Amino acid sequence: MCVLITAVPMLYTGLLQEVPELYLESSGSSSYHFLHKTVQEFMAALHVSSLPPGDRAEFVRTSFGESNMRMVVRFMAGLTKFQSQDDMEGVLAFQKEGGKRLVESLHWLFEAHDPGLVHKCMGDREWTLELGGVTLDPFDCYVLGYCIANSRQPWNLDLRDCSISGQCMKMLMMVEKGGALDYIKTMDLVGNTELGYEGAIVLG
Repeated sequence: MCVLITAVPMLYTGLLQEVPELYLESSGSSSYHFLHKTVQEFMAALHVSSLPPGDRAEFVRTSFGESNMRMVVRFMAGLTKFQSQDDMEGVLAFQKEGGKRLVESLHWLFEAHDPGLVHKCMGDREWTLELGGVTLDPFDCYVLGYCIANSRQPWNLDLRDCSISGQCMKMLMMVEKGGALDYIKTMDLVGNTELGYEGAIVLG
């Protein structure tokens, strides 16, 4: 639980709750916490979104890899929609590293909900995504499919041993007309034993 000291009027927003005195280290003081971690993450993203573009880009660079900052950056992406060049460069920096960092940058692009932005960020090039051994859940696969489809560029996917289920494959190929399948050049699915019949139907 993240505990913070704040003014009593903030209680009336419905976002904070007072910590019972029983749990405080010293009596006579007041402490408050957010009702849910998601609220805290969104409020943090709202603050970051108000910063100058250069400071936002620096926040993205320094916070990546910290699990408690992951959703903050995603919320920020949705709020700012990467309207500045500094924001764009923050995304492109992680794309160059590939792997899980590239997947996370795709989540940021997805949160912006701008197909044109995806194409602009991905550029005119052929992509190779090597994720062997990295577990992907259905939402990761949906985001990947969304970005592949809107990049309108050829992709080579190394998805060996990524624990991809039939549901994951369904999410990856969810957009039918002009979807991800039209742009996937090669896809290695060796070791994904959970694909099952549902996955085979999607690929068939």
